[in-house]
Amino acid sequence: MEPMKLSFRALMAYLNRAIVQMPNPRRTSNATKYNLADAISAAFSMFFMRSESFLEHQRQMESHQGKSNAQSLFGMIKVPTIPQIRNILDGVSAKLLSEVFNCMYQSLRRDEQLKPFKYLDGLCCSNHTHKNGTVTYFHSAILPVIVAPGQYSRCNERAKAQLIQEVTDSLVRILGKNPEHTHVVIQKIAEENWDFAGMLTDDWKKQQ
Repeated sequence: MEPMKLSFRALMAYLNRAIVQMPNPRRTSNATKYNLADAISAAFSMFFMRSESFLEHQRQMESHQGKSNAQSLFGMIKVPTIPQIRNILDGVSAKLLSEVFNCMYQSLRRDEQLKPFKYLDGLCCSNHTHKNGTVTYFHSAILPVIVAPGQYSRCNERAKAQLIQEVTDSLVRILGKNPEHTHVVIQKIAEENWDFAGMLTDDWKKQQ
């Protein structure tokens, strides 16, 4: 599929193209109440609307008004229940939707919608080429942990500012990291919440 201009209509077009090419995991029967397209569209609608009760509301709307947003927005003929969606889609491989994801990613990338979320160096950051020629892209981050028990009361604002600056300077100097892509998190943990050798720190100190 060629990337289209990013929109809800484009997203539904990608999804519907994928649905048309999917094999139906069920045997053809006159007793079949919901088709595969309705089940997939219904599942997608819950994630899109971020509402588990969306479908139930649409069924009630269809019952009272003869139509619903599930039909006008997502193209469903009939609105299935969640158990019915599970029964139908359990036999469908998620890999059949990978092309939809790829097209949406290409659309986002082409329209530069991913720029605000780019925090690590490089557009794709890291990649690995497999023996079959496919390339996997991934993000990696350096996450050093500096542990200093007993410093809870000393970690004032001035000390934290100095620690953040020196850690950032070290990463820039030694690893060539961009300071704008470097994040330092300071978590203050009271000493009574530390443990050592399987014991709370206070109990361990009493044995020394």
